[in-house]
Amino acid sequence: MVDGYADDEHRSSYSIRQRAAHSLPCISIYAAGMFGYLTALFATFLIDRDAKDLKPEIARQKSIQDIQEEIIKLRRLIEDVLPRLSDKS
Repeated sequence: MVDGYADDEHRSSYSIRQRAAHSLPCISIYAAGMFGYLTALFATFLIDRDAKDLKPEIARQKSIQDIQEEIIKLRRLIEDVLPRLSDKS
């Protein structure tokens, strides 16, 4: 009887369990790292593809232009309303 076990079979199965318990955190860290790497690789592919396409850039420019026009309209409205408000006071 060595280490509380009757024979070598039990002792070897204990060491296998112990090695498995120690290697699980390493496997988990490796899996998380690989997941992060693959996610970054996929994101880079999508960003590269979008960067080469001019349609989103044109859409952004159009959107900015629309917002600028809306700001100009709002400024004109405010300039029209302010004199009326000051006259009422």
